[in-house]
Amino acid sequence: FVKVTESNLDEKINELLELSGRHFQVDRTFFVHLTEHQQTYEWCNEGVESAIDMIPKLTRGTFPWWMNEMLNSDLVNVIYVEMLPPEAREEIEMFKSHQMKSLISITVRNKGNIMGILFFASVKAVKSLGGNHQELLRILANLLTDALVKVEAEKEIGYMAYYDALTGFPNHALFKKQLEQAIHLARGTGNLIGVLFIDLDSFKSV
Repeated sequence: FVKVTESNLDEKINELLELSGRHFQVDRTFFVHLTEHQQTYEWCNEGVESAIDMIPKLTRGTFPWWMNEMLNSDLVNVIYVEMLPPEAREEIEMFKSHQMKSLISITVRNKGNIMGILFFASVKAVKSLGGNHQELLRILANLLTDALVKVEAEKEIGYMAYYDALTGFPNHALFKKQLEQAIHLARGTGNLIGVLFIDLDSFKSV
């Protein structure tokens, strides 16, 4: 994540999921990025079917036990799904329907706000992840936090560089950048381009 940018964030997250999944010897790894448009990443071990359709269903209304555990504790470790408490019967059915025997999840937070959830699951065997594994999970969560914060800062700087702070309209710098791209593309294709200039009197005063 040292050189993470907005353009390669997805690639870096997918690589993290695969490397950590193989290291922990689990069958599925997920990262749920809780943005305005929730995005879910998944890695599956060989011969293991995707369970990405499960993630959007894990809401407070449908699975209150799981969500309360996630909100109240940074790390939720389920050594054996069958041993969950009776109040988690919906969760048990959900996890069993995806052949999950063990799972562990950790929240990715920045200044108390949850940015996402890192989620590992074992299908082929019951898996107990001890203290050392859990500490490594916390390190991975911190790395993800740093990467997401860095990309968000990059987006904000990019927005400030190319959009007017008052109106939110694209500014002169963005116009120049896009015009240069259009000219370059036109040269390559042999097409013509045109520029329309519209002047509004006293716009600065307004």
